[in-house]
Order: sequence, then structure tokens, then C-alpha cells
Amino acid sequence: MLTQGLNLKMQGIASSKVADCVGAIGLAISGTSKSQPGKFNLIPREKRVIAERPSLVTSLVLAGLLAIMGLAVMTREYVQQQRLLTQVEGQIQLLQSDVDRTMDMRTEMEDLLGELNELRGFMGGRQTVLAVLKELTEKIPDDSFLQNVNIQGDRVSINGFSGSASALLKTLLDSQNLESIESRYITPDRNRQDGERFSFEARVREDASDSR
Repeated sequence: MLTQGLNLKMQGIASSKVADCVGAIGLAISGTSKSQPGKFNLIPREKRVIAERPSLVTSLVLAGLLAIMGLAVMTREYVQQQRLLTQVEGQIQLLQSDVDRTMDMRTEMEDLLGELNELRGFMGGRQTVLAVLKELTEKIPDDSFLQNVNIQGDRVSINGFSGSASALLKTLLDSQNLESIESRYITPDRNRQDGERFSFEARVREDASDSR
């Protein structure tokens, strides 16, 4: 267009070389023009990258993947806890029979221990009674007789008659198994001459069963 529309005076420039300068001349002319500059793409056509609009499907797929990843992060701890709880429950079910058997054995052992303690208390009480009766038999003089000996817990009641109840009381005060001996009453025995009826109360010592 330049060579045909303009009468150019080419000095020392071959007409075949004018085509090589067309781009530079066009840019120079567009710079001096007041109108909107034209758009030129100087990149060779075979090397141009054709811009394409982003695919909506790809964007949706990426958004879905991000949502799935976020949900996985949020629910990971819950899933782990549920798995741990399931494992613990499985272990409990496996051990439940052993636990039940152990609890039954423990209950049976506690029952046996209670019976043993009760038996020990009973035997300890019997030993105390035997120790008290043995001592009374040894200490009571020949002119004294016991009609009733009642032992309830640590309280002892002694009833009988004697030739001298006062002397008997003094004898019992030296007892190794009895303490706090008191006389409830001493009265003359109507059925026996020079005899007295008596009623004494005392407490059993805590170490009575160990006394000789």
C-alpha cells in the first residue's frame, strides 16, 4: 500500500527491501495519528497462543475437590474417635466373660471373708466365756456356789450364794478376766444358816481370752 499510494523516492533502497520496513513505518504513523491506535500482533501466526475461555466443568470439579478435602479434614477426628471406640467396645466384649467371672469370684470371696470374720468373732466370744468360767471355777471357794452366770457382750452377771459373799467379792476383785466388779445386793440366805445370797456385775477385760 505504501509503494502504490505514495510516490516515494528511494535512494539506495531496493523496492524489495521496502516490505521489510513496513512494520516500523506503520508503527511510526500510528504514533503520530490522533485517532485510537490500531492493534498489531507482531508475533508470527504460527507462534501465537490462542487464548481460550476457562472451562466451567474444570472449575466445578476443582471446587468439588476442595469441598471434599475440607469435609474430610473436619470429619477425620470424629471418624478416628469412632474407630477407637469400636475397637474398645470389641475388646470389652472379648473380656466381658472374664470380667464377669472375676466379679463373681470377688463377690464369693467377700462373702467368705464376712463368714470368716463372723466365725472369728464367735470363736473369740466363746474363748472369752470359757476363760471367765474357768477362772470363776478356780477362784470360788468351796462354801460358794453359782446359780447363774450371764455373759452378754462385755457385761457379766453372777448370781449365787456363799458363806461369805463379801469375801467372795474381794476374791473376784483380783480377777484377771473381770474388771469393774460391783455388788448389786448381798442378803442373808433364808434356806441356809450362816449363808448369804449375792448378785454381782462386772465387765470382761479386752484381753480376757489371752489371760492365763
